[in-house]
Amino acid sequence: MDLPLLGTAGMGLVLGWLLGNLYGRIHNPQRTILTVAIASLLVLADLLYIVGPSAIIVLIAAFVPSLIIHILWRRQLYDRYGLPNTKHSGG
Repeated sequence: MDLPLLGTAGMGLVLGWLLGNLYGRIHNPQRTILTVAIASLLVLADLLYIVGPSAIIVLIAAFVPSLIIHILWRRQLYDRYGLPNTKHSGG
């Protein structure tokens, strides 16, 4: 496998994990969705320019499982331990 394609797979894993981290934590959905959409399009355009069309397939193949695994993992943590306390204790 080509080194740029491995880097693309890594980007897909990181992007999926980061977006999975937003699950249940979005306070302004319109702004968040717009920001994520623009950032994703910029990443896709960059990959198309640098690596080529095959990069999109690799990115999606890494992104989707990473996103699903992170969301399922967070749900399991919520079910087991409840929602995290978002307020910090003073100190």
